[in-house]
This record gives sequence, C-alpha cells and structure tokens, in this order.
Amino acid sequence: YNLRFWAGKLAEELFVGAVRVMNEGERDSEGHWNDTEKIPWRGWLDLPHWGSLTCMALARAAREEQKEEYKKFIQNYDAYINENAEKFTVSEYTYAVIGSCAAYHYLDDDRYLCTAKRFGQLIVSKVTPQGNIPAEHYEAPVGKHLVDTIYTVNWALLGLQSLSSLCPEFKGQFKKVMDLV
Repeated sequence: YNLRFWAGKLAEELFVGAVRVMNEGERDSEGHWNDTEKIPWRGWLDLPHWGSLTCMALARAAREEQKEEYKKFIQNYDAYINENAEKFTVSEYTYAVIGSCAAYHYLDDDRYLCTAKRFGQLIVSKVTPQGNIPAEHYEAPVGKHLVDTIYTVNWALLGLQSLSSLCPEFKGQFKKVMDLV
C-alpha cells in the first residue's frame, strides 16, 4: 500500500501548512494564529494542543526521512512554548509534554527532554492530593473540583506516562493520576 510513501507526503503537507500559518497567518484579538481564506488550517498552532502534536508528527517524519527543515520547525516551536509557558493552561502543559517526549524520543535531543520536564513540573504543581488536575480548558466546564477527561486528565495521563518512562521522578505523580482515572 506504500504507507511509508504516503506518510511522507502527509508529513510534508503538514509541515507546509504549519509553516504557512505561522509565517503568514494573522492573529486574532486573543493572539491566536487565525484561519484565513488563503491558509486552510483548523486549529490554533500557538497552543500546544495543536502545535506540539504537529511537532510530534514531524519529529517522527524527520527521523524517518532526515528532514532538517522539520527539525528546525520543531526547534523553533520548542523555543516558542518555552518563552510563552505562562500563557498556557494546565491542559496545554499536557500537550507540550506529549509533543516534547515524542520529539526527544525520535530526535534524541536533550532540549526536548528539558522541555518535557519543565512542563511536567507545571502539571505536577497543579495535581491535587486526590490526583485531579483542575479543569481549565476553554472548551470544557472550568473548575478546580472538576475532572476534565476530555482535554486535561486524559492527556496528562499520557504525558506523565511518557515522561515517567524517561524520568523516574514523575512515576509517583503518574500513579496518582492513574489511580484517579
């Protein structure tokens, strides 16, 4: 079925679209890169919810195809999320951890492990004694007492699982969230 070939084509389209949005897209009043008629992209790449997962896919493709331009995009995005960490919710931290762990795994570059640890600590700082992570995502009800299994706790579980496999100091927090779920 030529799956490797088609995966490479899809990665290239993802890369081209992401670069165009970040370079040519306009920002809305909240600072998000907007969809425009000339750039058919759905989602806000400035949020790790979209951008870190884009980097995750591009990291895998970069390893497979040795695409330096994908690696440069990932480096730039990593710098961006680190410079803007205080603007994100805990839900966005979870996506940053997932994308950074994947980038570290596929590209073997310690900067991504440092980013994953940084955002992992930000998640851990919000974990309650019961293992909950406050619901803060804009598309779900918000509240410290709510368990958001759509945008937060479920992704935190995956992120902490990945991070705890790389850094044993996160295993306790991963277990705490897993026990809640």
